[in-house]
Amino acid sequence: MYILPLAIFVCSLVVVLLIILSLAIHTSTTIVVISSCFVFALCLLNWLQFVFTQNHKAGESDKVKLKQELVTSKTWKCVVSLCTHESRLPKLKPVIEGITIKQTLFDPDLVRLVVNLPRTFKGEPQTYDLDNLPEFLQKPYIKTVLVDDIGPASKVVYTGLEANKDPKTCIISIDDDNLYPPEFLETMVTRWVALDAETRQKTILCGYSGYIAKASEKIVKMVTIEDGHKSSILEGFGGVLYPSSFFSTQLIHWIKSLPKYCRLGDDFILSVWAATNGYNIHRVNPSGNWIFPWVYWSLAYGLDGSTPTLHRTKSQDCKDDELCANNIINSNELNYKLCSNHLEKTGTNAQKEWIKANINTSKFKAVETILYYGKAVSK
Repeated sequence: MYILPLAIFVCSLVVVLLIILSLAIHTSTTIVVISSCFVFALCLLNWLQFVFTQNHKAGESDKVKLKQELVTSKTWKCVVSLCTHESRLPKLKPVIEGITIKQTLFDPDLVRLVVNLPRTFKGEPQTYDLDNLPEFLQKPYIKTVLVDDIGPASKVVYTGLEANKDPKTCIISIDDDNLYPPEFLETMVTRWVALDAETRQKTILCGYSGYIAKASEKIVKMVTIEDGHKSSILEGFGGVLYPSSFFSTQLIHWIKSLPKYCRLGDDFILSVWAATNGYNIHRVNPSGNWIFPWVYWSLAYGLDGSTPTLHRTKSQDCKDDELCANNIINSNELNYKLCSNHLEKTGTNAQKEWIKANINTSKFKAVETILYYGKAVSK
């Protein structure tokens, strides 16, 4: 059963050993050892991936059956929502196709996509020719909408408000500069539909989520990769599934009333709203990749500073609330710190209690595996 991949693995190992032997004469031992270990690790991972796949083939037929039942049941609908702006619009094809026709679960009768276009971006008016959109946006299941810019949360709050009256509809927010795994929609929707009706309306599922904590007077965001883990803060770039009941005019009015540094930290304020309105946040691994379950592909233009969801721009350092309120914020950590201070002073009792309970270092002990911007952090 495993003869072919085993043979490939052994041959790869032999080749690596021969390369090491030939290079040892001409290069340093350290470089040879590091290179050989890297190649060996790749071979080993490929072998383990194959074994894992073989061991789970028995469940594939059940998975196919479940997906067929999911599509034919017609008991759910999904609205995927993102926000982009004028200069990004022509570049969206891989994102649009990746979240629709390239998904393992895509039915135009059940899944539609809303592309939110802010009327202003960074204070500058935006111009869109809605009658001559790129061809990849001219699909019956895609809707483009002009919206007011209230920060990164613009990518989902208006879409969610429109679907608010339908309890069978879930809203999934994504970023306009990320490519999501082909199993993304299937995994998220399957997990959500499997919940009972009452739990479903109070559950938020995230491709990435975690905790926040104070460390040396700095707000630190920690990310868990543990599937199913209950979290206190969502991570928007990983994709977030909301029940339609989450959205309301009250939420939008609250966001508009907040200082700029709060509105830039959309993950933070949406997490506060969720917790103080009875919603639970759970992490879901939507990639289907057991070795690297947290991998998302960011497109190059997402790193050029032009994204509505970067949470930062070219900036000065801010040292206190008053100064930062009048300058450009430069990091999520700073946004979180300023916003938590703001809510401690002006928020509702429930918001103040959430800040007190969640902005602390005790959460380090509650998560077995946490990542801080890609670096492992000990408990």
